Amino acid sequence: MRPLPRPQAGGSINQLRKFINLSDDGLILFVAVLLFAFIPGRPHPVLYLAGEGGTAKSTISKVARLLIDPAAVLTRPMMES
Repeated sequence: MRPLPRPQAGGSINQLRKFINLSDDGLILFVAVLLFAFIPGRPHPVLYLAGEGGTAKSTISKVARLLIDPAAVLTRPMMES
């Protein structure tokens, strides 16, 4: 695990729009999931991405992971039971 980078002042949440393709409502929910990830000891919403192939689910997942988790592995396939 690597440490998270220190936040820098002067940005805008709208800067995420060039990396993810979400509606205004989707962006609000995405940001809420990101913010809750930084609140320790509380229940967290789950980022659930659904859609057909090619709708950028993996890209959005990678962006979220890069923002909240400094681990080197960005995505993993679901484990089959």
